[in-house]
Amino acid sequence: MWMAASPSRRFEPPRTLDGDAHRRACAFCVSGEGEVDWKLVIRRLAGVGCDGELSVKLEDHHFRVRPELRQEGLLRSKEFIEQFLQAE
Repeated sequence: MWMAASPSRRFEPPRTLDGDAHRRACAFCVSGEGEVDWKLVIRRLAGVGCDGELSVKLEDHHFRVRPELRQEGLLRSKEFIEQFLQAE
């Protein structure tokens, strides 16, 4: 049986890692700074025949503040992931 959550018990997601005022259920970071095993991800994608493009979406709040930081965040992700693409 489905029951609605009690209005007195609200879900409170944790603060982002940089302590900003935005509250989220998770904290985003650029590739290589999180917990994803990118070597395994690339290997599994190759294992099922994926050999096309890989897109990176920049969600890290720190790197979205100014255009030059956006570029830095995307370049860091690209350089990190490229090491696994070259190995395949």
